[in-house]
Amino acid sequence: MLEWMRTNHPEKESALPNVWGLTVDDAQRPSEREMRENSRSRSAILHVLRKVDAGHRLADVERAAYPLLGWAAPPATPEPPPVTFKYEAANAGGDGETPNKKQKKEKKEKSAKKDKA
Repeated sequence: MLEWMRTNHPEKESALPNVWGLTVDDAQRPSEREMRENSRSRSAILHVLRKVDAGHRLADVERAAYPLLGWAAPPATPEPPPVTFKYEAANAGGDGETPNKKQKKEKKEKSAKKDKA
C-alpha cells in the first residue's frame, strides 16, 4: 500500500508522520582480558538498544490511502484495557505515603517517644 502511495500520490506519502523504533544488538559479554583484570565482570552482560527511524506506521498509511482508493474508513483503534489496579487502595490514606513508608514513620516516632521517656 505504501508503494502504491509513493507512485500514485507522492504528496500524500510525504505528509505521513515518521516514527522511530528500537533495534537490539547482540548481548556482549566481557573479554577474557577484562575477566582476568576484573573478576567481578564475569556476570556482566551489555545490552544495546539503538533508536532508528522506523518509517511509517501501517495505521497511518491505511488512514491516508483508504479514502484515495474509495474504500470505507479503516476500523477505529481499540481503546486500551481499563486500569484494574486500585491506586487509592495501594496508597494509605491518599496522603502520598505508601503503607511501607507509613509503617517506618510510625516505628521511628515510637522509638523517638521511647528515647524521650
